[in-house]
Amino acid sequence: MCDEIDLDIDQLPPELREREQWVCWRSEMRDDKATKVPVNPATGGFGSATDSVTWSDLNTAVAAVESDDADGIGFVFTDDDPFVGVDLDDCRDPETGTIDDDAQAIITQLDSYTEVSPSGTGFHTLVVGELPAGRNRRGGVECYDTARFFTVTGLTLRGRQQRSHVDRMHLSTSIVNTSSPILRRQRSHWAQHHPQQHVMTRVSLPSMTRLC
Repeated sequence: MCDEIDLDIDQLPPELREREQWVCWRSEMRDDKATKVPVNPATGGFGSATDSVTWSDLNTAVAAVESDDADGIGFVFTDDDPFVGVDLDDCRDPETGTIDDDAQAIITQLDSYTEVSPSGTGFHTLVVGELPAGRNRRGGVECYDTARFFTVTGLTLRGRQQRSHVDRMHLSTSIVNTSSPILRRQRSHWAQHHPQQHVMTRVSLPSMTRLC
């Protein structure tokens, strides 16, 4: 529930808060595994990451959780928005908060809005960028940009300066390689002349197209 994860919607990036691309989710057991099933915030019925009729604004989604009609909220990625979600699984100790070195390197290099996942064992990072076609997954790292939803907790990282906005990135034909998380960042010509503005940063990672 929102109170349990200390959800503060004011901590969420304004680029997300202003969009009506929110669903709720409910944890259900399927094939002996807990699964986050999308829920329509307005009706409490079935939700879908590919059917905008089942989405709502953020306040409606939060209200549904506060009314115990769902377990949490989620943001839907679509072809009409510029967002990419980077999902880092099984990289955080929920008891101590210790972060896997590779995951920490990825979070540090992306340097964008990052929050702890509902399980407490991973992270979700949001950037503005592009993904190539194909399966964008490697080990415990997966990227989404359409037809999926990210669970949202608002539980941002502690012990570091946390960005409250989505940084502008370009993820060019690449995905994070968990065995080699070194990123090469290149400031754009525009950024060099606007150092105080949110910059468009190109992130070069190992090729996504070779991953399966």
